[in-house]
Amino acid sequence: PTGKEECECLAIDLGGTNLRCILVSLKQGREPVLKERKAVVPISVQQGTGKDLSGISKNKTKNSPID
Repeated sequence: PTGKEECECLAIDLGGTNLRCILVSLKQGREPVLKERKAVVPISVQQGTGKDLSGISKNKTKNSPID
């Protein structure tokens, strides 16, 4: 890294009970800015087969824009 990087990156963290979406904004010469949204993963998805997992990730990130 040179410190001249500029971009926005979306990090998605899916834990056992929560889904976190973090938008990281990098601008040259500035500290990184992090904006975060959290959502609870429903029990039915936590205990399910995993088929609903992609749907919950897509719905939560689509319906909970990061300001």
